[in-house]
Amino acid sequence: MALKAIKSVDVMSAAKMYAVMMGAVGFFLGAFVAVIYGIFLGGVGMLGLMAGGNFAGMSIVAVIVGIIMLIVLVVVATISQAIIGFISGAIGAFIYNFFAKRVGGIKIELE
Repeated sequence: MALKAIKSVDVMSAAKMYAVMMGAVGFFLGAFVAVIYGIFLGGVGMLGLMAGGNFAGMSIVAVIVGIIMLIVLVVVATISQAIIGFISGAIGAFIYNFFAKRVGGIKIELE
């Protein structure tokens, strides 16, 4: 088989692909952090409920607000990582195209 060189990469397609991949990474990392914080938040809420008295009502409110904030965390992590992925994908494709014209592209073997 002959080796073929990738002479250029479409900047928009690379940017979109990086955005999707990094958005997925951001979602899973955000969900992981949310689970960890959720476990901690649940423990704090249980301590408040066990203390009784005025703390019981406050801990339920804190848990509800905490859950909302954890959902926001996952959404913000996903969107911010997708934006960063789009920008870095576009820059990476632009840099690749710049150097591929001067040095030659990456050589791959196709069937």
